Amino acid sequence: MAKTPSASESTIGELIRHWGRMSADKPAIICNNEAFSYGAFVEELDAILRHLDEAGIARGGRVVIAISDKKAFIVAMLGVMSAGAVAVPVVGESAAAIVDIADHTDAELMLHDGEDEDLFGDLPRQRYPFTSDTVIGDAMRLHSDIADPAVILFTSGTQSHRKGVVLSHANLNATGDYLNRFLYVDPDIREYVIAPPFHAFGFGRVRSVLMAGGTVVFDAGEFNALRAIRGIETHACNSLSCVSATIILLVEKFRGRTESFAQNIRWMEIGSQPMQRDQKKLICDTFASARTAFNYGMTEASRSTLIDFNQERSRLDSSGRAAPGTELRICDEQRQLMTTGKLGVIEMRGPHIALGYWRDDTLWAKACVDGWFRSDDVGYMDNEGYLYYVGRSDDLLNVGGEIVAPTDLEYGLRQRLGDEEFIILGESDRIRGEVPVICFERSDATNLEWPELMKTLIGAVPNKFLPRKGYVAPQFPRTAVGKIKRAQLRNQIKFGELTEIERTN
Repeated sequence: MAKTPSASESTIGELIRHWGRMSADKPAIICNNEAFSYGAFVEELDAILRHLDEAGIARGGRVVIAISDKKAFIVAMLGVMSAGAVAVPVVGESAAAIVDIADHTDAELMLHDGEDEDLFGDLPRQRYPFTSDTVIGDAMRLHSDIADPAVILFTSGTQSHRKGVVLSHANLNATGDYLNRFLYVDPDIREYVIAPPFHAFGFGRVRSVLMAGGTVVFDAGEFNALRAIRGIETHACNSLSCVSATIILLVEKFRGRTESFAQNIRWMEIGSQPMQRDQKKLICDTFASARTAFNYGMTEASRSTLIDFNQERSRLDSSGRAAPGTELRICDEQRQLMTTGKLGVIEMRGPHIALGYWRDDTLWAKACVDGWFRSDDVGYMDNEGYLYYVGRSDDLLNVGGEIVAPTDLEYGLRQRLGDEEFIILGESDRIRGEVPVICFERSDATNLEWPELMKTLIGAVPNKFLPRKGYVAPQFPRTAVGKIKRAQLRNQIKFGELTEIERTN
C-alpha cells in the first residue's frame, strides 16, 4: 500500500488524488443519499483545473465561489484551490456584497449556480457544474505549493468592518492534521456534517475528513433535526460535527432519538461557541464512547485550542489547551505577559496563523507581532495551560469594577425567560461605569411590563447584575451564520433607534 502523503507537505488536492488512487470507488461525499466517489472527485478536480487554465487564470488568481449547492460548492472550492488559484467563497452574501468582494479581491472569474447573472456587473462568470461541452483542451498547469494562498475568508463583522483573511494551504492543513491526530481519526470515518460547508467550521470539517480518506455525509437543505438523525442512521455514520446550539438541541429536545445512535459515534467535533458546564456534561453522558473535540479559535487562527470532553472532564469549564504545534499566552494591553490566572487578552502563535489581511498590511502588522496573533478576546490560563475563555473584549461588562460576560448573565436569565429571544448588553452609567441592559427581539413591546419582568428575573443572577433597562428590537442584526451583531445593537440603543420598555405600571 502506498504511503499517505504528509499533510505538512501536500495540498488538499494532492491528498484527495492519493485517496483517488487508493480507493477510487469509495464515497468521498454522500449528499441526499447520492454517493460521489474519490475517483469521480479526482476527475472533477482535473476538469476544474483545465477550465481555469483555458480561462487564463494565473497561479494565485482569485476566483469567487457563489454556489449554493453544498456538494458542488465543496468540489468547486477544492478544485479552484488545487489548481493554484485562490478561492473566495461568498455564499449567503447579497448581490451588492458579492460585487464589492469581487472588486476588492480583484477577482478574475466567478463560478456560480444562480440565475441572476445580471446582478454581478462585468465580472466574468461560469455556471458550475460545467456542462459537457464547457471544458476543452488538455492543458494541465502545475498545482499550487503548500505555502501558497488557498482561500480568502471574510470575517462576519460582528464587532467592526469585515476583513479578508488570507489562508494558505499550510494553514488549512495544519488545523485538519492536528485535529485528526487529536481525535485518532482513520479512513473509516463516516461523518455527518451538520454545519453548512459555506462557513469556516463546516468547510473545516469537510477538509479534515477528506484529508483522512473518509466519507462526508450531509443533506442538501437547511438543518432539520429529524432529517439529520435519519441521515446518521441510514448511512451508519460513526462521526458527527455541528455547532454548540445544534448539539444542545439534539441532546435536550431529541434525547431519545439521539441516544439511539450516540453509542455508534466514535468521533465528534463541536463548534467553538461557548457552552455551560452542565450542557457539556450532558453531551459527555450522551456520547460516552466518542472522542469529542471542542475548540477555541477564529478565522485568523482556527482551532487554537482543543479539549476532549470525555477524556478531560475535570476541565469542562475550559476551552482546552493549545493544539499540537501551537502556543497560547495571555497579555495585557501593552502585550506584556500576564501571570497564571490573571485576566487578559488571548494571543496565539503557530502554523495555523493566517498569512494576513487582504490589502490591509497595516492592520495585520498591528494584530500579528513576531508571529503572535492578538485576538479580540479576553480570558485566562491555569497552571496546566488550560484556557478559560471569558468573552470578547468589546462585549464584557464592567459593573462597578467587576468584569462579567454577558453570555453568563444570559444563561442565568434564560432559566426564567424560556423561549424569549433576548440579549444582554452594557450601557454607560454615571455611577457604576456600566450597567447591564436587556434587549428583546419582538414585533412589539405592548405586553412587556418592567415591574413584572423584574419579579421574574430576581434571583436568576446576583442583583448587581440584573438589567437596569429594557429595549425591544423588531429584529436583531445578525451575521451570515446567525450571530447577533452586539456592537450594532449597542449603537441602535445609543442613537435611540429601539423602543425602551416603560419602567412604570
